Amino acid sequence: GFDIAENQVAFANEKAKELNLPCEFVAVNIYDIDDSYRNRFDVVIITIGALCWFDDLNRFFKVVAKCMKQGGVIVINEQHPCTNMLATEGEQLYDPEHKLECHYSYFEHEWTGNEGMYYITKKNYHSKTFTDYTHSMSEIISGMCGNGIVVTGMREFD
Repeated sequence: GFDIAENQVAFANEKAKELNLPCEFVAVNIYDIDDSYRNRFDVVIITIGALCWFDDLNRFFKVVAKCMKQGGVIVINEQHPCTNMLATEGEQLYDPEHKLECHYSYFEHEWTGNEGMYYITKKNYHSKTFTDYTHSMSEIISGMCGNGIVVTGMREFD
């Protein structure tokens, strides 16, 4: 597996070793994955919060397609793009009485922030300023299809 976060990769490799799993995790920027990984993977799993770090999904899925074996499968576990229209707790626009009120455009693309990843640490903290990107469903699907990845199904869950 690949992740840019070295601490996450180290943890994953420790767990794989502990559980005697025949897998390896590599710390790398996905855009820097070289041809040694061409046609290597039967399954590509993209976990929640990964797509928002990439400004260009066409470029992202080009690398994914290169790494997949013919007939490979992609599983994407990601929050629905519509959730990016909602204000979250702590934001000025957030109203606990109207949590599902839309405040942002579905097509808003670039966000900057400096709030740490609460969902990992369970603590609020100030981080270095970062940019993340929202992507519409059409951008995600088109990014795959435009790089030869055949979409045969899509399921959404609540």
